[in-house]
Amino acid sequence: MNFERQYEPQSLDDYVFASDAVENLIRSYVTGNAHRHLILHGLYGTGKTLLAKLLPQAMAPDVSSHDIKLINASVDNKIDTVRRDIQSFAMAIGWNSRRLRWLILDECEQITPEGQKALKGLLDQVASHVMVIMTTNEIWKVHDPIKDRCEVVSITRPDGEKMLRAAKRILAAEDET
Repeated sequence: MNFERQYEPQSLDDYVFASDAVENLIRSYVTGNAHRHLILHGLYGTGKTLLAKLLPQAMAPDVSSHDIKLINASVDNKIDTVRRDIQSFAMAIGWNSRRLRWLILDECEQITPEGQKALKGLLDQVASHVMVIMTTNEIWKVHDPIKDRCEVVSITRPDGEKMLRAAKRILAAEDET
């Protein structure tokens, strides 16, 4: 196992947030105080996809892979993906304590205009039992009606001090202090 994979955050508690405001907002989803779909946007390499993948486990510790669907929208980006894959996934109820399913659309800005129009309607239909988490590096390419249906969160790089604390934890685990 390479070093990066070995120390990649495995839970929300391991994730290094850039700001308390973003951390508090994300944790409000864990406690059940927030319910809107999410769009995580920011520069490449800021941890958007990682955060999207960690959130279901934090929200429902008994979640199974059956309740999570990850779609790389840079590859699967046509209206047929929305109609076929996303709709069929969204029609079932989650088998976990929250009774939710999580749909992660990575690089959602790559979804075609027709696909984004279809997704807009689907977001309203599934809001009670599916949490959609989208990631994007180019928020301006996501249609406004989709953004209006979501909590839009800017993910930035943590400052040096926060990263230093994370690095010290890793070094301590490697017994290299």
